[in-house]
Amino acid sequence: TRRAIQKCAAAGLRVIARAGVGFDGVDVDAATEHGVAVTIAPGTNQDAVAEHTFMLMLAMAKSLIPQHTAVRAGKWVRKPTLPLRGRTLGVVGYGRIGKAVSVRGKAFGMTVLAHDPFGDLAFAAEHGIKLVGLEELLRASDYVTLHIPMLPGTKEIISARTIALMKPTALLVNTARGGVVNEPDLYAALKAGRLAGAALDVLDEEPPPPDHPLLSLENVVFTAHTAG
Repeated sequence: TRRAIQKCAAAGLRVIARAGVGFDGVDVDAATEHGVAVTIAPGTNQDAVAEHTFMLMLAMAKSLIPQHTAVRAGKWVRKPTLPLRGRTLGVVGYGRIGKAVSVRGKAFGMTVLAHDPFGDLAFAAEHGIKLVGLEELLRASDYVTLHIPMLPGTKEIISARTIALMKPTALLVNTARGGVVNEPDLYAALKAGRLAGAALDVLDEEPPPPDHPLLSLENVVFTAHTAG
């Protein structure tokens, strides 16, 4: 925060180094005013986030939480689950993490689409990934996973308008930042069956208040911002 930076700069602070990616957890303007450099650690956690993303996708596709809960309750409910193979994975944000997710999607036998205004065309061509516009990706994908920074242009990129483009059977994964999803709109879509499910490692407010509406839904899987 600005207050912390002011106090620490007076004591000789020179650098703030984040262990993950993204600058939104640091008041960069305040750091700049006090001559403090702010760095991140690119290249350190993309594989961890990619693995976590697939854990969340599989948990939803294979009904992991409901099955686990039922068996522990003495029930033995056997229902069909969803495949990843043969389905379309839409990767929103094609930086280091998005690339790591996309190659794992190919390993699972998925068709992979990616969206990024600055997408790496050579990498996409090498791995058989198709770079497309956001609306095309949302319309075509069975699984949509978000790997974008929190910026003015990405705030609430998933909202009622963009959810309306998605298949009702689609599943959404967010391991990026809570603010890139409009949570009331997501809740309304999940509640109404306009979207099949969501898996969220991040939320606008962390930890969420006990009465957060999304916590009441059975078709949402949560983790505590641990993907990285």
